[in-house]
Amino acid sequence: MAFLTDHNILEVFQSGFKTLHSTESALFKVFNNIFLATDSGDCVILVLLDLTAAFDTVDHEILISRLDGNQIRAVVKSSFFQLRQLAKIKETVIHAFVTNRLDYCNALYVGVSGSSVARLQMVQNAAACLLTGARKHKHISPILASLHPGLLYGGAVEHDCNLQRSIGYYLEPLLALAPFMKSPIRAVLRGVTNDQKDPSVDTLKATAIPLMKKFGLDGEGLELKVVKRGMPPGGGGEVLFTCPVRRCIKPVQLSDPGKIKRIRGIAYSVRVSPQIANRMIDSARSILNLFIPDIYIYTDHMKGVHSGKSPGFGLSLVAETINGTFLSAELASNPQGQGDPVQPEDLGKNCAKLLLEEIYRGGCVDSINQSLVLLYMTLGPYKHYLFLFFVILFSIEFLRHIRDFFQVIFKIETQNQEEDRKGGEKVLMTCVGAGYTNISKTVK
Repeated sequence: MAFLTDHNILEVFQSGFKTLHSTESALFKVFNNIFLATDSGDCVILVLLDLTAAFDTVDHEILISRLDGNQIRAVVKSSFFQLRQLAKIKETVIHAFVTNRLDYCNALYVGVSGSSVARLQMVQNAAACLLTGARKHKHISPILASLHPGLLYGGAVEHDCNLQRSIGYYLEPLLALAPFMKSPIRAVLRGVTNDQKDPSVDTLKATAIPLMKKFGLDGEGLELKVVKRGMPPGGGGEVLFTCPVRRCIKPVQLSDPGKIKRIRGIAYSVRVSPQIANRMIDSARSILNLFIPDIYIYTDHMKGVHSGKSPGFGLSLVAETINGTFLSAELASNPQGQGDPVQPEDLGKNCAKLLLEEIYRGGCVDSINQSLVLLYMTLGPYKHYLFLFFVILFSIEFLRHIRDFFQVIFKIETQNQEEDRKGGEKVLMTCVGAGYTNISKTVK
């Protein structure tokens, strides 16, 4: 096996005798391909070839009855024995026990009798009672509901975010989960819209939303809107996020970011003089105009109930390439009563320099959206994805989580820079997606 692996001889779709693969992964791949084909309206023909003909002489009815009887009996008996041994260790080991004994290859139990399924359910119920310390005869449904998160239902959601983090901190996971819910989501988030820690709503709107559209997550229902703007520490902002649901992700390939064609931005200010936004724009343009003429930075000065509870200002800049790549940079003033006052001119120049640094790094995805794109690549269908960008440390940790959870490994290759191309070192990232299908999507 080491020889086959080192020389890359193994078949791409082989599951036997292959790291992070098993009969379960092969079975799931077949089911997923069938679902994708039927969803597309195609006909499906499944040909099963047994080279050893090991089961040609076996009576299938006897085989199923043995699986329905002896195999289930053996699993239940050994499972209850192990549960008694795990009574003192509880949570960590019980999770491993359920994964190893009940979840592994559970798709092979399709077609067995209801009584056999009920016996396996008894094992899971006993594990849940052992984990929670519930009594033997207590109703099991509330216990299982507390342990299993269930479906992502979507719908109308309102949430008051903690003022220690901005709304962008909550939007990042929401952008990743929203397309895979049961119903389209309409989320109203209240709190801080712009701070110095997390991506602002303005930057996510200008960069993450176009990326989602490239993966097929578009439509009239996809919107991210700042209704009220709130600065730290008081907050008072409000954001509306709506997103349609999709059954699967569209495959895309991005390898050439293209040249910068224009720069857009937003200079926002609340509970301060409106002239501060103009001062930030003038200072940022004094640097950016040396490189490109097509620059337009909007001013956003909200008043009254739409201006939040604390004063502040900031600047968000986005550079767009000819191939539809968006690279961003942003800065915000210090919260009221914290740190030294920030001059609008200094903030504008520093933000422009940050954007130039991001452009120098280059790539098809900017820094703040790498984890979102990596997740979409992982959940996509069985096709190769090609992305060209530099990788930040956070993304490296995120790739480790993807490997552990989805068993999807990215191939990372360093790209040699051409003579006519400038910028930092970049890498070519390739993976075969897991082909996730949103089975909870409402069928109409």
